[in-house]
Amino acid sequence: MPLFSSFSYLVLEELWLLLGYVDRGPLEDVVAEGEMAAVSWVMRDLSGASHATDTLVLNFGVEQRAELQKTWSRIRTREKNLGEKLLAELKKTQARIKATEKRLKEELQIQRRKEVNIRLLIDEHETLQKRVAIKKIDLQGLMMEDILTEIRVLRMNTSPQIVNYLDSYLIHEELWLVMEFMDGGTLYEAVEAFEMTEDEMGIVSRE
Repeated sequence: MPLFSSFSYLVLEELWLLLGYVDRGPLEDVVAEGEMAAVSWVMRDLSGASHATDTLVLNFGVEQRAELQKTWSRIRTREKNLGEKLLAELKKTQARIKATEKRLKEELQIQRRKEVNIRLLIDEHETLQKRVAIKKIDLQGLMMEDILTEIRVLRMNTSPQIVNYLDSYLIHEELWLVMEFMDGGTLYEAVEAFEMTEDEMGIVSRE
C-alpha cells in the first residue's frame, strides 16, 4: 500500500507531513516493471479521495493512526519547544506600544549582519507616557535559546545605573524589545567625551 499523509503540522515556518515509514529503499528499487500497472491502478482509485488534514485514506487503520499520534508526541524539536517558551515569555507583557509600524521612525541602526537585523527606534510608550527605545530583532536565523536568555537576563536585572528592559512583543517575524530611552548618545561617544581615572572606572564597574 502506498504511503499517505494522515497528519500535517505547521512547525515554526515548516510544514510537516507525517508518513508511514517503510525501509525498503526507493520506489525504483522495489517495484518491478511488471508491477507498475498495479501502482497506476491504486493511484487512479485515489483520484477522488479526500486528502484533508487528519482524514484517513483507504485502509489506513486505527492502529496506524494511533502509532502516528505517538510518533508526533515524540517529534517536538528543541527549536519548537524554545519557540513556545518565547511566546510564553511574551504573553506575560501587558503594556502596549501606541504607534503603528508605519509611524515608527528609525533613529539609529546599531547592528547589521547577514542573518541579524537590529534597529533602535524611538516612540511613545502608551502606559509609561514617555519615550522609549525599541530594539527590533529579526528572528530569522537566530537561536531561540539566545533570545530567551537575553529576555530573562534583561527582566531580572534592573538598576538606575543601566538602561532597563520594559517590555517585549512579537510583531510578525520580529521581536521588539522595549527599553528605557537615553538621549545622551552612544557609549562610544560618552567614553570619547569624558576621561575617567582608574578609581572612577572601578566605581562605575561596581555599580
